[in-house]
Amino acid sequence: MWDLILEGEDQENPEFKSIWLKRIVAGQSLIFQNIYDQLSENQRRVLLAISVLKDDDKLFSKEIRSKNKLPEVSSMTASIKSLTKKKLIHKVKGSYEIINPVFEEWVKSL
Repeated sequence: MWDLILEGEDQENPEFKSIWLKRIVAGQSLIFQNIYDQLSENQRRVLLAISVLKDDDKLFSKEIRSKNKLPEVSSMTASIKSLTKKKLIHKVKGSYEIINPVFEEWVKSL
């Protein structure tokens, strides 16, 4: 953020947060790619689905599973347990979220 300010970016610009976040994501991209590469295909699909869920979407619904090409519920449950154990996601108010907001933005960009 300081670099952007020193480069003359206006903090009051509505796009400032977006510019800042893109720079942070780009700086962490190799780390995130390494984490992502170590996940199974099912874990990747579940992570991608979680990254784009809306507030009222239910991860285990038939519609969401079909739309995101998610595996059967038992495989999804195993993937969620693994992603939770790896501290990539957590459950909040009955829904799953990616813990690190920068990693979440990176996943959304895939």
